[in-house]
Amino acid sequence: MRKFIIVVSGIVFFSAGNYIWTKNLKIKNNGVKVVAKVIDYYKDTSDDSTIYFPIITFTDQEGNLVTQKLNSGSSFKVRRKTLEIYYLKTNGKYEVIRNDFMFRILSPWLFIIAGCIVISIGFKNKVRQKN
Repeated sequence: MRKFIIVVSGIVFFSAGNYIWTKNLKIKNNGVKVVAKVIDYYKDTSDDSTIYFPIITFTDQEGNLVTQKLNSGSSFKVRRKTLEIYYLKTNGKYEVIRNDFMFRILSPWLFIIAGCIVISIGFKNKVRQKN
C-alpha cells in the first residue's frame, strides 16, 4: 500500500506540473504581453512561512485598467515596481502569468521532474520487493 501511495503522489506532482506548464503555454501563445505596475502585496502567512503575492495593475488592449493579484508569489517582496506579464482575457476573466524564467518555466518543470522521480522511486521499491 505504501508503494501505491508513493506512485500516486508522483502522478499528482507530474499532473500538477503538466497542468501549470500547459496553462502557461496557452497564456503565452494566445495572450498579450504588457508591463504591469506592482501596487501592493497580499501577504499569506501559514505556520512558519510567509508568501507575498504581488497585486498588479495594467491596461488591457481595450483600454481597461485591470487590478489583479498574481497567483505566483515568493517569500520576499519583489523590489521591482514593474513586472512583464502575459494576460489572456477569456469570458471576461483575466488569466495572468509573469514573464520570467522562474515562474513561467522552472516552476512547472520542477513539479514534473519531482513527479517522475517519486514515481520511479515507487516502482523501484515495487521491483525490489518482488525479488
